[in-house]
Amino acid sequence: MTYWFKMEWLILGESGMGKYTFLHLIAGLMKSKTGNVEIWKSGITMLVGKKLDVFSESNVGITK
Repeated sequence: MTYWFKMEWLILGESGMGKYTFLHLIAGLMKSKTGNVEIWKSGITMLVGKKLDVFSESNVGITK
């Protein structure tokens, strides 16, 4: 059995509040200097290379 569900988030804030940084952190495009980033109980901070690519393709999408 396969379940598909969709969550969409709207991130609002003033300029300089960290929206761009947040999106890049959860997409794995940027590494956190301190702490960990976890999505679906997966620590993406430690993923590198192909594993990070596969995770991002399956779990994260950024649109304009």
